[in-house]
Amino acid sequence: MEALKRDPGEPRAYYLLGILTADHANHAKAIDLFDRALTLSPQHPEVLAQKARSEMALLRRESAVRSADAAAALAPDDALTLDTLGVVYSRAGLHDRSLEFYKRATATAPDVSAYHYNLGAALQFVGHMDEAREAYRRCLILDPGETRALAAIVQITKQTEADNQIAELKAVFPSVAHKADDALRVGHALAKAYEDLNQPAEAMGWLAKAKSAKWAAVQHDTAFDDAIFDAAKATTHLPMMGGHTSAQPIFIVGMPRTGTTLVDRI
Repeated sequence: MEALKRDPGEPRAYYLLGILTADHANHAKAIDLFDRALTLSPQHPEVLAQKARSEMALLRRESAVRSADAAAALAPDDALTLDTLGVVYSRAGLHDRSLEFYKRATATAPDVSAYHYNLGAALQFVGHMDEAREAYRRCLILDPGETRALAAIVQITKQTEADNQIAELKAVFPSVAHKADDALRVGHALAKAYEDLNQPAEAMGWLAKAKSAKWAAVQHDTAFDDAIFDAAKATTHLPMMGGHTSAQPIFIVGMPRTGTTLVDRI
């Protein structure tokens, strides 16, 4: 803010304010700040990349891809911008496109573990499992505590009696048992490993351990669930509606993740 008071035409100040605003999840305001920076100085790929990230956060996919393409056309060479563009393309479902930027990011800043994780995730999406494993392993070399990479390797690798990561996962779990998300990742990876080894009891045991920390943090009213199911059972004696003889199509519409696919199958 002091920089803007001294020089209201300083684009970098708007850019940095935009990043700070986006980090506080106020993406609409962040986009406005990025636009002000771009008005003052249009040829800045890092600003366009951050704008694209905020647009994607607001589910403005087409705008985000346009902003990312504009940034890419300016040939950015800093690792953060390259990785940010990869993230935008990944979230837009353009995983093949994202790979170019993740690879350039890891080549530019090979010691940043997060860039290798992002590369691994994109490689996994496009089915390049061997390369994905290598990227995840590089991530773990740089950051042994990155449970996302550890779990991802197990998820894409068949565990066998002769070659498995159970000992490694068990060694890690006590240190993350109190961290709900990390415990979920490591515990689920252990469950998957035991499932691969055809040991369902061990798998179920680890699923329970994996979820305990998260369950403790979730406000869930089991009595309410019981009441809902009791009410549903009480309606079973009511007459059912008959079908409709019309051959006209039925359109099922709704917001994502609200059950439209389930209704369609019913």
